[in-house]
Amino acid sequence: IERHMSEFKVVLIIPVLLILAVMAGCGGDDDPNGPVTADGLVAVNGLYYKGTMGSADLDTAMVFAVKDKSGSFINDRWIFFTRIEGDGQISADSLKSDTSGTVELEYDFSGSLGHAVIRATDRQTDTIDVVLRADILTPTVQGQYILLDDTYGDIITFNGSPASLDVIPDVPEIMVANYEAALGVVFVLYDVNEDGALDNTAPVYGIIVVDSVYPQPPDGSTKSARYGGTTIEGIGMGANFWDDVYPVFGTPVVVVNDDDPNLPSWIMEYPALHLNFWCLRDDTTVYQIDIQEAFDDSLFPVSGVDGDEIMKAVRAHYRTGDLRREDDRLPLDR
Repeated sequence: IERHMSEFKVVLIIPVLLILAVMAGCGGDDDPNGPVTADGLVAVNGLYYKGTMGSADLDTAMVFAVKDKSGSFINDRWIFFTRIEGDGQISADSLKSDTSGTVELEYDFSGSLGHAVIRATDRQTDTIDVVLRADILTPTVQGQYILLDDTYGDIITFNGSPASLDVIPDVPEIMVANYEAALGVVFVLYDVNEDGALDNTAPVYGIIVVDSVYPQPPDGSTKSARYGGTTIEGIGMGANFWDDVYPVFGTPVVVVNDDDPNLPSWIMEYPALHLNFWCLRDDTTVYQIDIQEAFDDSLFPVSGVDGDEIMKAVRAHYRTGDLRREDDRLPLDR
């Protein structure tokens, strides 16, 4: 009997050990990837992407991979995706890498914001956030791929280096990154130190977009480029104020008669939106749009600068002809 009991104990112990081994193998998270052999997640084509509203076409494909310790990409590896900012639509919430060790995620600018941040995750290593922007004009928010809470470094990332960094006389609180000849855009930035120099952390204050109407240095023989972006409603360069702008934004709060002899204009101002439309005097065709944020006075506690006049000071610096008369404000008379 003792011998049979001993054999019974051995037979019983073996299945128990097998059960425990299986249970141990089932522990941990539910990540479908196998044992950790990875060294990191890679955004193969970089962290920044440009596109067009209503389209899934990007300037370069969003390709991701997980690399091993030798730097090789791992195939049959699941990568997970989620949108953490903005709007629009990603093509999948998870993709498995192919024989090249990569996955390609598509993104559609199908929303109304024109910007998004997508987070890619490898559950056993790390995460990567990539930034997507469309060229859309949104008052108080965005223009030429740049948000008003971006920095000079972001401007360079999306648009390259400016033709010049310019100081505006009598307005030491700002500097201008000038892309007018190439893109029809200038970016107005806070010069927090008021020293005529910017680093990549300098914050954006405003964006001015223009039509091909402004003579360019050195001799004025060429004009500014025509900015190609529009608002979500399609308002851009060449729009008619009464037909296109007025139905969307309503009656301007202030109308300024700008008596530049080379370009007589109306400036239609919407102070609550920090938004100005510059229109030709004869037919109210839009040739310049200013978007900006509320001027951050806390950056210059003793300055006393009038934020509402900064964009006009910038334009006065670049154009030719007489400056507008400050007292020439007219009632709206269509």
